[in-house]
Amino acid sequence: MPASRSGSWIRTTLMVAAGYAIIGLATIAVTRAAGGAGFHAVVGVVRALSWLSSALLFLTHILWENRSRRKLAVSGWHTSAAVAIATLLLALIATARQLQAGNTRPAVFLAIAAWPILTGLVSFAVGLAVFAVLRAVGRQSGS
Repeated sequence: MPASRSGSWIRTTLMVAAGYAIIGLATIAVTRAAGGAGFHAVVGVVRALSWLSSALLFLTHILWENRSRRKLAVSGWHTSAAVAIATLLLALIATARQLQAGNTRPAVFLAIAAWPILTGLVSFAVGLAVFAVLRAVGRQSGS
């Protein structure tokens, strides 16, 4: 595979990971502000919009990867890597906040490993399923 194409998936994965992280951090900021101001109904709406935005970003990444016609496992790896990278960043931020708040229990550090692994595995499985459906539909339609 040419170097430019190899770098392309890395750039795309990092940009998507940044998108997930921005969605997560914005959600945290808005829900804290809304909850603190007594707008508890807004918190649920913001969280739902966050889930929807992340799902749309995930689907967009899958569609982008699907265009490359790479093997399913490779495309699944690329999409789940973006999810895991973003989750690692958010876990590091959450852990730092817990430490700033004086929570020094060892369990606090579990999130740094557990969150990226769990979200990465789930997104890999979901991504593979979506890729398989897209490719099956593509074969049936003659593309």
